[in-house]
Amino acid sequence: MSKIGESFIAWILFYGVFAFSSLLLQGGMSRVSSAEEQVSSDLAEAEEQFISDIDGSRGTDWSDSNSDSTYEVQDGDSLGSIAQDRYGDLERHRMIYEENRDRIVDPDRIYPGQKLVLPNTP
Repeated sequence: MSKIGESFIAWILFYGVFAFSSLLLQGGMSRVSSAEEQVSSDLAEAEEQFISDIDGSRGTDWSDSNSDSTYEVQDGDSLGSIAQDRYGDLERHRMIYEENRDRIVDPDRIYPGQKLVLPNTP
């Protein structure tokens, strides 16, 4: 076989491997994209379940609470703003957090619709 023939065969083989690799990579990327979509969906579902669990909607009987009132978190609320509105003292946010430790994972993150017990204090 001549040098030109060998070069032509080498080029064909290289191009075929390159094209095949490219197709595999594209297929792999679509699988990665599909996996990313599934993870995003699972995370959204888990976040929704988490919020449902912490807002007391799973059968918590609020009437058994030792405190005299509950409060449903509104959009834009923070523990500080609730403390200021309820007690006239921003610093009482810690008291609200302590009373609701079983419902609040992070005191800087409360969610609209979440139900909090507000302690009855003088």
